[in-house]
Amino acid sequence: MSIEQANSYIVRVSLAEDINAPYVWLSSLPCKSREIVKLTNAANRKSVWCEVVLASDNYIDRYTNNDRTIGISHELPFMAANEWYREILGISKNEHANIKITISWWPLFIRQLLASYKHPDNTIRLAADLAIVSVILGGVGLILGIISLCR
Repeated sequence: MSIEQANSYIVRVSLAEDINAPYVWLSSLPCKSREIVKLTNAANRKSVWCEVVLASDNYIDRYTNNDRTIGISHELPFMAANEWYREILGISKNEHANIKITISWWPLFIRQLLASYKHPDNTIRLAADLAIVSVILGGVGLILGIISLCR
């Protein structure tokens, strides 16, 4: 079960301090801010799980007054994403993109794990891989323990 909403956004680069951030700024959200959702580029069906943050007026003013960014308008729907997420979604900076936002009803830890697989920081991706291996090895150990008790 999930809720999906498609919207057209103009895609902007993130601010310098958000270059390695595990979230994407959006001008409007169909969910709570800081929710982990699935973003899908409707043109090429590439997708990524990540955290989305509502761009407040303070963020828009800070972004617009930055010398290194193109200003954004309060009226136009926009998405500010770092290069990592833009590359995963196959979107160039400053282009329009139709993005489908999927809000899943899966438990938080599953959504966090899915987001960790495509996290900009490679140590987080490594931790997610090790967590999966640990769960698998724990399951194997549990099964072998039960088998040894049954004999």
